[in-house]
This record gives sequence, structure tokens and C-alpha cells, in this order.
Amino acid sequence: MRTRTCRKCGETKAFELFAKSKTCIDGRGYTCKACMVAVTVAWQKENPARAEAYQVKRRPRQKIYDVRYRKKNKERIKKVAAEYRKNNISRLRERATAYRKDNGDRLRAAARKRYHADPESARALTAAWHAKNKDQVKVRKAAWYQNNKERIQAQHASYRAANKERTVATNAKE
Repeated sequence: MRTRTCRKCGETKAFELFAKSKTCIDGRGYTCKACMVAVTVAWQKENPARAEAYQVKRRPRQKIYDVRYRKKNKERIKKVAAEYRKNNISRLRERATAYRKDNGDRLRAAARKRYHADPESARALTAAWHAKNKDQVKVRKAAWYQNNKERIQAQHASYRAANKERTVATNAKE
């Protein structure tokens, strides 16, 4: 394993921990990446206006690079994202739950807007989901029923009180 001593911090580190540099004979700079980051952060704090101007100037080029990179490395990006999701599933679920809790009104408004824009499509999506997830739907319905028994009984009682002749006639037929 090749090593090099950083000219900034004086530590001997692995060759890969030094940034690539076309100006150096062996292709790597003489200051380690950690020291370069520290120098850059310090400069940005001392010169916020110049740092922002640089970022504004750089954004269009960076955007083009990002698009090209994503197009070129689509499979690698998918693989890395899948690995991240697999390793951080509980963290992602917590984040999603917190987001839904904090933005519930906004999410419901967006869902209503989508539904009213194309109700048939929304109904078809819901029906397809229900058909695909029958077991989950059954469990949710059973849980809802258990959590709302008193409410359902109250609704049934008020219906029977308001429609005595219909309920008496139905009971008489049986």
C-alpha cells in the first residue's frame, strides 16, 4: 500500500486519501482530502460573498454534469439507493411518519386535488391496490371495526329509530 505524508497536518496516510492532481508527477496532491476540506470551509466562512458567487456561477455546469452522470450511472445509482434503503429502513420509516404527521393537511389537500382532477383514475388506482392487497385490507377493516364498535352501534340505533317501519317490516319478513 502506498502512503504519503500530508504537508498540512504532517500525518502519513494512504495514497488514496489525497486528491487527484494533474500537476503532480504521481497524480495525487500533497495535502490530504481532510485538510483540503478544512481549508475550503475556512475560506468559505471568511469570504461568504465570493463563495456564493462561485456557487451561482458553477450551478448551470454542475446541473449538466449531474444529468450526464445520472444517465451514465443509472444502474449504479439504483443499486446504491436500494442498498441504502435496505440498511436504513427503520430510519426512513420514522422520517416518513414524521413528515406525514407534520404535513398531514397539505398531503390531504394534494390528494383531494388529484382526486377531483381525475376521479375515475383515482378510483381505478384504489381498486387495483385493494385487489393486490386483500389481506392487508381485511386486517385494516377488522382493526377499524374493533376501534369503532360503539360508533357503529350508535349509528345503527339512530337509523332504526328514524326508520322504525322499515326495520319492523324487515324483521317481520324473517
